[in-house]
Amino acid sequence: MTAWRLELGRHDWPALRCGCGRSGAHLAESFRRLLAARSARETAGHTLENHLEVQSMLFEVAPHAVPVMLAALAEDLHDCVRRHFLGMLEYLVTGESHRSEAEAGRRGLAWRRSAWPRRARAS
Repeated sequence: MTAWRLELGRHDWPALRCGCGRSGAHLAESFRRLLAARSARETAGHTLENHLEVQSMLFEVAPHAVPVMLAALAEDLHDCVRRHFLGMLEYLVTGESHRSEAEAGRRGLAWRRSAWPRRARAS
């Protein structure tokens, strides 16, 4: 099992708000398709734009997607997928909470330690 698959399975995607207006349930399949792609053509319709962020305005799914992308970057990826993930990470690091997220009480989606999912410490 790859690290990105483990990260993908750690999150309750259907419970998270997505930038497209639906739940994040469809993002697991988008990640799987992106990570399986061996050509730019195979990524068509599966980008993360307008899902994690819209014009660098972040949605609830964003911090949960970061560990998946970071784990995936250690894998053998098609160049267009690698560039897509690096671009998305840049948007997420420099972005801020979308107004709808702030109104829902999630103002801290921007890069702050307290906003990102916490891992249990190994004992």
